[in-house]
Amino acid sequence: MLVIKHNLIVFFLCIISAHSIADITQKNKINILLQNLKKTENINNAKIIEKKIWSLWHKHPSNPNLTDKLELGMTIMDGGNYEFALKIFDNIIEKDPMWAEAWNKRATLMYLIVKYDQSLKDIDSTLKIEPRHFGALSGKIQILLKQKKYLMVLNNLKKLKMINPTRVNNNLIIELEELVNGLNI
Repeated sequence: MLVIKHNLIVFFLCIISAHSIADITQKNKINILLQNLKKTENINNAKIIEKKIWSLWHKHPSNPNLTDKLELGMTIMDGGNYEFALKIFDNIIEKDPMWAEAWNKRATLMYLIVKYDQSLKDIDSTLKIEPRHFGALSGKIQILLKQKKYLMVLNNLKKLKMINPTRVNNNLIIELEELVNGLNI
């Protein structure tokens, strides 16, 4: 009986370790790609790196079932069935509230149904988990532009430029700074 308990403990420790290793490996890959993205000045290279990052963000580090659910939710959202997609994203977040991409996809859905405040809350949840999530920052910038919160747009553009320099045009930042300064006069 003691041998069986010992084997079960070892078995569960191996499973937990395998999930932790997968999570660490995925995070390491993302870190390396984000470092490369920050350094690249070539737009085509940046697009390739972004695509690789998105591919990793769309994969749950330890639960393939959640990856499948995310893909299903994205397909359903793209098909316009927002109510069903919302249920799927809510379920994923309930199962793993630390998966940034689940929050990001729900934020996208909230944007599509014009619930900007809820979208911003989900974007903030995404960014708490992954502060370098350039997709979430881009979404935040879009909403803040619609809300005419130009100073916040400017601050988030600067953050985005630090993560992905090829996404933000320096002239846009300069023009926005002039606009914000003109509004403050």
